[in-house]
Amino acid sequence: MKFLGDDVKAILITHAHFDHIASAQTLKRVLKAKIYLHKADLKLLPLSRIVAATYGIEWTDPEIDISLSNDEVLELDDLIIKVLHTPGHTPGSVCFLVNDSILFTGDTLFKGGIGRTDFPGGDWNSMISSLRRLSKLPDNIIVYPGHGESTTLGAEKKCNELLRKILEHGNP
Repeated sequence: MKFLGDDVKAILITHAHFDHIASAQTLKRVLKAKIYLHKADLKLLPLSRIVAATYGIEWTDPEIDISLSNDEVLELDDLIIKVLHTPGHTPGSVCFLVNDSILFTGDTLFKGGIGRTDFPGGDWNSMISSLRRLSKLPDNIIVYPGHGESTTLGAEKKCNELLRKILEHGNP
């Protein structure tokens, strides 16, 4: 009998904010999977622990197995996952491009919006560079943000007012 999670080998973290990583250690233990996080976000883990406690969220420090670096490629079974370093929301924010067709953007790009840069480690100029980088990817790529509905890059380039203004002028 096969159970949910039997094939899970990796827990890919887009960034180290508490709402994206609070359950990672529990998932690691239950699924016996490795946790992947960009090395630039390792320093945010103590702050995420404090913020989680502030909101009454249960927290266990995640044991990071693989520290991601810029633009590496992960091969997990039949998945080719390109790690796109997209700092701005956090120093180690990444997007995961899966098989050149699906993009997990974390809090870098949303349907109709972009990630905030006013949290610790956020940087507006880095966010602009990261969004410009993502905008060079094909329009048909399906985007799954860390919050909200899915979209496509083409739809965001056309309808996301903040993204359009950034791509045209550098500021909204």
